Amino acid sequence: MLKRAAREIVPSNTFFSKNPHDQLIAIAMSALQTSQEEGFASEDEAYFVGNVFCRHIRNKNIIPFVTDYYSSLNEFYDSSKGRLALGERGLVSLSLFRKQMEERTMRHAFPNPHFYEAIGQKEFEKFGRQDIASHFVPWTHLFQDYLIGRENERRS
Repeated sequence: MLKRAAREIVPSNTFFSKNPHDQLIAIAMSALQTSQEEGFASEDEAYFVGNVFCRHIRNKNIIPFVTDYYSSLNEFYDSSKGRLALGERGLVSLSLFRKQMEERTMRHAFPNPHFYEAIGQKEFEKFGRQDIASHFVPWTHLFQDYLIGRENERRS
């Protein structure tokens, strides 16, 4: 049912006005593999990623910084939850702010988005979510298509 609902979602200025949690889950469910349609995700993976977006969509500091990565490497930083949050932030920020991250790279010598893709994939693997790690880029493209519109992103 969510797969059908996801196909009906039309991006608009009022997209998040009602039931944003359900809408984000429906977007994630549009990636499901079914016998009739080709997708890339299992139901468990889609539900997990949908909830990642629900947790982080209103985070004011969503774009990770290099210091976040290096502090996660610190020998005293042993929280797997904190490391997963770094991967989650990378997934959401690359989906929503890839263009801004590329501009940060050009203007301020920040690492490029591929650095954050690699970190995000690694953190999901460490957490035991190889499925999300292997589909990291398709997830960013899916949410970018629904929430930003990659065609619009490329034009501006």
